[in-house]
Amino acid sequence: MKKRVFYTEIAYVLGLVIMAFAAAFTEKADFGMSMVVAPAYILHLKVSQVLPWFSFGVAEYCFQGVLVVITVLVMRRFKLHYLFSFVTAVSLFFHTYISPEAYELIVKEVSQKLNCNINKVKTVYDCVSTLLGIVMSFAFFGFGVFEGVKLGTVVCALVNGFLIGRFTKLLEKGFVFKDKFPLAKYFQ
Repeated sequence: MKKRVFYTEIAYVLGLVIMAFAAAFTEKADFGMSMVVAPAYILHLKVSQVLPWFSFGVAEYCFQGVLVVITVLVMRRFKLHYLFSFVTAVSLFFHTYISPEAYELIVKEVSQKLNCNINKVKTVYDCVSTLLGIVMSFAFFGFGVFEGVKLGTVVCALVNGFLIGRFTKLLEKGFVFKDKFPLAKYFQ
C-alpha cells in the first residue's frame, strides 16, 4: 500500500484545531483540566485572589516560560524556534518542524536528547504535571481540595502517552510526513 503525503504544516494547524476542541469539550464535560495546564490554572486561582489582573492566560504564559527555560537548561542550548511555542494535538505536533506549545516542546526535546520513546516521556511528563497540580491545589487551598484536578485529569495523564503512540502508528501506516515549504531550516 502506497502511503499518502501529509504535509507537516497541515499537521500543525490540524493539531491546533483538535487541541482547542478537546480542551473545550473537556471543560464542558466538567471532566477536569488537562494535566499539562492544571498547574498554571491552579497558580491563576491562587494569585488572582491577590492580583485580580493575573488571568489564566497570564498564568499560562508564565508557566510556559518556565518550561521553555527548563528546556533550554536541559538541552544546554537555546533555539530561536522555542519562542514559537508561545503562539501554538499532540501526535500531529510531533510530526512537524514547527515548535509545539511549551508543554509538548519539553517532551519532544527531552525525548530526542535522551533518545527515549516520546510516548513514555509524554506519560512521565503528564503524570508529573498532574502530581504538581495536586500538590499545588493542596498547598494553596487545603488538604483534600482538588482545584482543577479531577478524575479526567488523572485518567488522561495515565493514558495520553499510550494513546498518542497508538494514534502515531495509525497515522504512519497511511501517511508519510513531509514539509510543503522549505522553512524547516529556520526552526533548527
